[in-house]
Amino acid sequence: AVRCTKSAIVPMFRVGRLSSQARRLLNPRIQYYSAQVSGWRYTKSHEWIKVEDEVATVGITDYAQQALGEVVYVETPVVGETFKTDDPIGAVESVKASSDIKLPASGTITEANSLLADSPDLVNKSPTDQGWICKMKLENPSELDSLLDEKGYNEFIKGTEKE
Repeated sequence: AVRCTKSAIVPMFRVGRLSSQARRLLNPRIQYYSAQVSGWRYTKSHEWIKVEDEVATVGITDYAQQALGEVVYVETPVVGETFKTDDPIGAVESVKASSDIKLPASGTITEANSLLADSPDLVNKSPTDQGWICKMKLENPSELDSLLDEKGYNEFIKGTEKE
């Protein structure tokens, strides 16, 4: 558990940004995502999800973009739509293949990466930074517990490559 004292909160007000620990101290009734949820998580279908400040960002992994090759088109989901875990939310097309993008957890799409319409190659150049697919509000953050962490995903990839 992380402890946050009043003396730690005061400097955060001066910066203008509160940490999640400070917000919990100020209003403990608000539900916040746990620290366990805030890391990177991965699916066996090669999507990633990362939760920061209650916003989940979704994309395809570096492994997936390398396997696809040069990405020429990305279909992103419509903002406001609600999806369940593993629902297809779009697709990535490359010169070699096409692949559905599946949502790693249930939730509502709050933003789609509009840069991908003109620059689908961002998925190749920066799959975990500029090449993200969408942002969403999670319906049930505990669904992330069933996903792979980085170590588990890397082991999964190694097992896949041996086959």
